[in-house]
Amino acid sequence: MTIDYDVDQNGMSALLNAGDSLTLALLDARQAVIDRLTDLRLTLQDTTCLNAADLASDDLTADARSILVRCENMVGGGRELLHAIQNADQTMADDALGQMW
Repeated sequence: MTIDYDVDQNGMSALLNAGDSLTLALLDARQAVIDRLTDLRLTLQDTTCLNAADLASDDLTADARSILVRCENMVGGGRELLHAIQNADQTMADDALGQMW
């Protein structure tokens, strides 16, 4: 049984570039969440709700970081895969040329 793979390298590259853009936007969004949580904590500083705001802040900040790291890992892994495919294609082409002579 043979498994065939047909990777659209240009399409994959475009997808990874879009992933880079999304990751940068997420980085800005994460910072905006952190800034708003800081504002909330300052507003609630002298109230009994501050502990709840601290817990929410910790959870949301950790979740935002987790999402960002996963996106960065996906794009980075995709780029490594694309480079491996391109290197393999080049190696096969070089080998084929070498066998011609």
